Amino acid sequence: YYGYRFGDADIYNPVSIMNYIQRGFVPSEYWFDTCDDSVVGWMSERVDVRKVPEMSWLLIGGTVDLTISKHIDPSRMVMFDDWRPFFELVDMGYLKVVPNGDDRYEMSIPNGEILRGVGYELHNIIGLSDYKTEVLIDALTSMDDSTLMCSLYALLDEQRLFNPTDERHYAAVLTIAIRSLNRGYRIIPEPDRIGHTVDVFLLPRTEGMESIIIGIRRVDEADQMESAMEHVFDRIQRSKGYQEICGDVVMTGMVFCGKNSLVRSNRVHIDGRFLTK
Repeated sequence: YYGYRFGDADIYNPVSIMNYIQRGFVPSEYWFDTCDDSVVGWMSERVDVRKVPEMSWLLIGGTVDLTISKHIDPSRMVMFDDWRPFFELVDMGYLKVVPNGDDRYEMSIPNGEILRGVGYELHNIIGLSDYKTEVLIDALTSMDDSTLMCSLYALLDEQRLFNPTDERHYAAVLTIAIRSLNRGYRIIPEPDRIGHTVDVFLLPRTEGMESIIIGIRRVDEADQMESAMEHVFDRIQRSKGYQEICGDVVMTGMVFCGKNSLVRSNRVHIDGRFLTK
């Protein structure tokens, strides 16, 4: 219920806190549930499809960097129109911005109440049933590549906020689908600077669990998928995030051509600088 700041004071959401006490200290989406209309539905009708990856990063507890002009009214201070729906959500209290110097700001979801409420609504809007996400997550964590490919096709086949020409959009749909894993893992997307791949790191919050690294790449033709898979695994092993992991790791490569995918998983053990099957 925290995450808000008025002037120099950090505050908790008073509506949520009062309801939390009144209801016997049971946490729930008290303030979020006071809305008559779907805020996420409102946003999904207005958000630029190019911003779907940023929306997904926010839903797994990440931040998005922005450059903001200070010389105009806050409700109009985003320099690019495609950010406007996000900043209207800032005005409404569903997002927050924190200054980071030189007109740079970090935008994020303030707290767990909003994170759960927004995530639940977005799941419904983009057609992610509990059953579909459970099948996908089970296939991912059990290295069942054939089931995972079928689940990914079913997932992508129903998306309307999706751009199949951008690797970041495949990663966005995936991270929204697996966001329930956020309880056991820190989910960290890492786009390649030149935009050809996206790595998604699932780093366990509890000792003894395996890390999962997902490499994503998109190709234009189906006959390019096999060669692209080699690039995906090479990219994973060269990434900084991979080099900082020790212990057992599940590496999963995903190559997409439209809604079709090729998935390949390997379990490896990282011991210092040595990689063993």
